[in-house]
Amino acid sequence: MRNKITISILLNLTLLALNQGLVLAQSNTNSSPVGRIMTINGEVLLQRQGQSKPQRPSEYTDLNPGDLLEVKPGATATIFCYANRQQPRVPEGVSGVNNLCPPNSQPLVTPTGPIGPSRSPDSSIPDIISPRRTALRNINPILRWYPVLGATRYTVRVLGTGGVDWTQDVSDTQIAYSGNPPLQLGGIYSITVQANNSESTAREVFSLLNSEDVNQVETDIEQISNQNLSEEAKILILVDDVYLKNNLIAEAIAQLETLVTQGSKTAAIYQTLGELYAQVGLIDLAKERYLQALELTKTANDIEGQAVAQASLGIVYEAMGNLPEAIRWLNQAKTGYESLGDEQQVRNLEEQLQKLQTQLQE
Repeated sequence: MRNKITISILLNLTLLALNQGLVLAQSNTNSSPVGRIMTINGEVLLQRQGQSKPQRPSEYTDLNPGDLLEVKPGATATIFCYANRQQPRVPEGVSGVNNLCPPNSQPLVTPTGPIGPSRSPDSSIPDIISPRRTALRNINPILRWYPVLGATRYTVRVLGTGGVDWTQDVSDTQIAYSGNPPLQLGGIYSITVQANNSESTAREVFSLLNSEDVNQVETDIEQISNQNLSEEAKILILVDDVYLKNNLIAEAIAQLETLVTQGSKTAAIYQTLGELYAQVGLIDLAKERYLQALELTKTANDIEGQAVAQASLGIVYEAMGNLPEAIRWLNQAKTGYESLGDEQQVRNLEEQLQKLQTQLQE
């Protein structure tokens, strides 16, 4: 009887955490992109709404309502529009993004900022890497966690819908769920991991999409996969237009990390990974990917991309409690936005910097 009560409490907490995570993910839609630049050949300029100076965009740069694209004579550019999943070629001259891409019927879901501290290298908690605050399609997921120094065995437990109460001991830092008892589509689950040399336990939650949503996701994936797009473009669009809409954060991360393993040099891949890791509280991984994104934007001379990565690093260091480093990165981001004439972003960063300076002096 006591075990049933424990499972019920865990399920209620799991559902609450998943719902809160989805609300957080959907809250950041003030400037939801309507498309992305796919290809650029020659001189193409992007004039953001709210910025007084045009910039040279990189491939896969987000396009927002009100932006203007200028294609110089002899240059070419194509974009991808989320609402109709079309790839129009941008004509020479100046074109408004509003005329190129229809508005989205619902804003894209975008990742939020960090929601957890960084992990200490000597932590006694085997913090869970995946699945972590995410929905899944796979009923036999790979469970992964950080190693604990000196640990030789980990006890993994999954509780949830359908009376699932599965426990395994393993010496590795990952294990595939056995499928017995089976996880159920539409189910909600908690996972705990404990090292044999520590009393501390890592806890996370995940859910499984229901069958109707799984079918829709598979249809959407097939439609985008059949487009004449590069592999990088397909995955970025799937992340924006399919995975995040369905809270499939773990799948989005796995797909993007595949591109990293293949040697991708596209800054948008690393920036998006940083945002996803930050959203689920894996701050150290977020920092690593943001730093890589920054180096790639420097190579491409992408001023806005640099400012975005620098602001992200500022937020990460604030979450880590390193206020001087947070201030340093935010000041660099502010300089970048000043060069673009983006007064709103400059004001936002000034407010953030003032808050951090006050905290530092207390």
